[in-house]
Order: sequence, then C-alpha cells, then structure tokens
Amino acid sequence: MNLSRQCVGDMIIKDTIKFADKDIISLDDNTKFSLKVIYVPGHTPDSVTLYSKKDNIAFVGDTIFKECLGNYTFPGGNKNALIQSITERIFTLPDETVLYSGHSKPTTIKAEKKFYRM
Repeated sequence: MNLSRQCVGDMIIKDTIKFADKDIISLDDNTKFSLKVIYVPGHTPDSVTLYSKKDNIAFVGDTIFKECLGNYTFPGGNKNALIQSITERIFTLPDETVLYSGHSKPTTIKAEKKFYRM
C-alpha cells in the first residue's frame, strides 16, 4: 500500500536525495548547521530521526511523543521495532537532548527515560 497515494492522491516527486543511517545533512547556505540521520524503524520501515549534536536537539517525528510511544499503526509499522529504535538509537543520545516530535510538546531524553523507567 502506498500511504502517500492513500492520503493525497497521485503525486510525483522529482530530484529527491536518499540518505542513509549516519549521513550528515548540511545546507549549502549555512554549513554551520547540520543534522545526523539516525535510522529508527518502527513508525514506518524507513523512519529516521534528525539529530544536531551542536544544538542538542533531535527531530523524532512520530517515533516517540512526550510520555508516549510513537505511532506504529501505519502500513509497515512495527511496535517491537519502534521500542527497539527508541531504546537502542534514541536513548543513546545525551540526556539533555531536546526531542521535537510531530504531535506533542518538546521533551528530553532524560525525561523520557524516566517515563520508560530506564
């Protein structure tokens, strides 16, 4: 099932760039700002978190919400993979890292480890 087609109809996206786990993304106009790609399957098979070590922030999308497991009910989602991604990939970031999700208030690694009792 193509989720994009299900949600918005036919769409053609051109000139895309695929990123791999641990790739660094930076902007040509602002090379001082960069994001590390962290592969975190579970929400979808190809979900990623984008992490800025310099700014101590991570954009986690729908992988984890404040005091709540992320969404794994979309096609290809997997609860066990999501939990593994959170515990083995996201929770290895520094405790002070601020997490920005797609649908909740910001939180931190430290706060979420307490919620998940880690």
